[in-house]
Amino acid sequence: MKIQTGMLKITLIVISMIVLLISYLLTLGLISSLRDNDIYFIKILFYSVLYLALFNSFIVISLVYKILLLIDKDILFTFQAIQKVILIKRISVLTFLFLLGIMPMVFHIVRLTNFTGIIPFAIIINISPLILSTFVGVMEKLLKKMIQIKSENDLTV
Repeated sequence: MKIQTGMLKITLIVISMIVLLISYLLTLGLISSLRDNDIYFIKILFYSVLYLALFNSFIVISLVYKILLLIDKDILFTFQAIQKVILIKRISVLTFLFLLGIMPMVFHIVRLTNFTGIIPFAIIINISPLILSTFVGVMEKLLKKMIQIKSENDLTV
């Protein structure tokens, strides 16, 4: 049975276009801040953390694409796939740690505008890579169990 991954690949292309759009808008904001001489430590931290998170997103997208290629070749249940899944989990945790750097800017914005409704959105943005990492960890355990079952099944035949 051949699994079709075309729709998932198209979804990955759409996600990478969204990430490119966000990085373009972030660059426009950075250029605007530099032009207005409105740059300070919290803003530098904010921009650098978001660029690192976007870079990590591109790495995760490429790893997911490689996993989809393994699915297309029908060799998903291998040690190579487990390595990619473990790497995705670690990069997601690293992205969570990077995104903690946006919190000083969020608190600065709250102090300036007195709009506290932005804090829950920032927390959701911060925690989402951690949720992804947890899900990928569960998938890693399932993949290891499936590989173990497959190897036992290959030995009995």
